[in-house]
Amino acid sequence: MEEVDGVMQVVVKNMKDLRLRHGLTAQRLAEQMTAIGIPWEAGVVTKLETGRRKSVSVDELLALACVFDVTPLALLLPASNTAYRVAPKIIEQADDVAKWIVGTKLLPRSPHVGEVMPDHPGNHAVRMERYLAERPHYLVRPITEYAFEERVQQVQAQYQEDLQRGLKTLEERIRELEASAQSQGGTENT
Repeated sequence: MEEVDGVMQVVVKNMKDLRLRHGLTAQRLAEQMTAIGIPWEAGVVTKLETGRRKSVSVDELLALACVFDVTPLALLLPASNTAYRVAPKIIEQADDVAKWIVGTKLLPRSPHVGEVMPDHPGNHAVRMERYLAERPHYLVRPITEYAFEERVQQVQAQYQEDLQRGLKTLEERIRELEASAQSQGGTENT
């Protein structure tokens, strides 16, 4: 059976990916965390990434999201809709967990936990809808748009770089051909 990542494995993977994508050393990330009120040293980052530290506090998770300029969900959830260990005995798809975290869906319950009845206080879709309607600024955009928009921007930037490089190479080649044609034309006419 394939190993299913739990919350901390996902958070640490995402933290490391974001740290590397931002070009931050462990020391620089620790400095940025300290600057916003979470006193970290480079060793904290290293211990997390090597598994010698097993958890981050909620304060640390939110501070990491601020440092990387992402939503907390970008740290909590895997990049794709894979199986995700919410608790030792509860495994759900990442997309369902995202909906659960933002309050638009309840997780299916395991038989040993018991069923959630429609009138159960945990079935709060209507309350959540009202709550978010009063606070539209809480929902910047659907989570699926974040990674997609970022990837589109990366592809567009790479395309522009490649296009500029290609145009420059083409212009140089045209100049070479023109110079060659002029030098051959000049020798043939004499």
